[in-house]
Amino acid sequence: MRLIKSRKNTNVLFILFILSVGWQKSDYLISVYTGIRLQDKLGFSLLVFPLIFLILAKIHSKINFSIFKEVIINPFPALISTYIIWLFFYGVIRQNNFIVILWELYPAVIIILCYKLGRANEIWRVFSKYWIFFILTILVALGTIIIREDILLVGLESKVESVTTATVAYEISPILDIWPMVFLLGFFNDKSRSRILPFIPALIYVLFQFYFIKRAPTIRAFSYILCGFVILAYFNNRVKNKSIIPRLIGVMLITMVLYFLIPFNLMEKFDQKDVARQEESLAAIKSFTPLEHLFGRGLGGWYAYSEGAGIVENFYGPNKVSGKDITHIGITYPYLKGGLILFFLIFFHIVNVVLYGLRNISKMTYIELSCLSFLIVYSLFRLVEGPVSTGAIFDGTLFGLTLGRLEYYKRNLKLGLDMYNPMLEDKLVIT
Repeated sequence: MRLIKSRKNTNVLFILFILSVGWQKSDYLISVYTGIRLQDKLGFSLLVFPLIFLILAKIHSKINFSIFKEVIINPFPALISTYIIWLFFYGVIRQNNFIVILWELYPAVIIILCYKLGRANEIWRVFSKYWIFFILTILVALGTIIIREDILLVGLESKVESVTTATVAYEISPILDIWPMVFLLGFFNDKSRSRILPFIPALIYVLFQFYFIKRAPTIRAFSYILCGFVILAYFNNRVKNKSIIPRLIGVMLITMVLYFLIPFNLMEKFDQKDVARQEESLAAIKSFTPLEHLFGRGLGGWYAYSEGAGIVENFYGPNKVSGKDITHIGITYPYLKGGLILFFLIFFHIVNVVLYGLRNISKMTYIELSCLSFLIVYSLFRLVEGPVSTGAIFDGTLFGLTLGRLEYYKRNLKLGLDMYNPMLEDKLVIT
């Protein structure tokens, strides 16, 4: 009876996910085929859909806890949440653009909700359903077919700089961002019916990046795969006393194979040097006062800059100068908004959770192993890539869920709640 109820809960959440998050991410492609863009018809942003899904998922999963009540176990979530609230008012006091302030508050709300939802097994079973990825992949394939004529017109060698590629990068490709969790959950789950099926999302994603010659997404994809193999080798070493050396050799061989699979034109792109992001971040940091180095510039915080992506003209400050409210290097984004305080709060929280997980990996289920692998790779790439933006719903969702789940794992071990099985049997009790 309990198993039937669990499956019913998972199916309900799965439907909610497709109707909310799936529709929001696919609205552009649906409008291409139907001529109807739901966002225009409704008159408000479909970014509200993922928020609705998370709120309903929280209610449906009956997860109810306060991060402030567990401050003794780990103070970081409460400290970060409190500081973000302060940065909201700080941004208002500094007279930052209020629309931008709300735009930046939204991902924080998403992450905090996901942080709580990470405790619910049902939410992980939703992401374990390959149908999610296959449905979204079909939409991406249809969208790519639609723009194929534009690609042929500009020429394959020019597609990197074309408007068509921008459409792919910002409207189509992000739909596949959920693939790492789909892959990792299947890869670590010993009860998966197929050992090949989990690799299909990874393969599709990598081929997509190969075709559009994307450097960072390609490296990130390979990193998730390699990290999964390394974490599994370490887990087997700790639990089953299996030597880690043969598996590390296997990882090296896989790395070599992946290296030789990279297309030549993509390898050429790796040789290209681009310092625009570094110059952008350096310009932001140089403009700080000593107080701003400590506290940042609040939500909606900006810096004067006259070139590159993300420029907004006649928008900022009393003199209507051009500027940016983002940085394309992730490590400087929290620094811009919250200074050294926010940067170190986030940095130490992630490091603390990852190190605790590695030290106590032997009692993890496939869910925690997936979260650990995802958080390691995701956090490393966030140091050099852009921030968790409002549009990157899948990114923010997975980041919040994995961080919250690993924190939940740490909490249970510290409280002596031994609900974990080293043989990866998912028998967790939600409290």
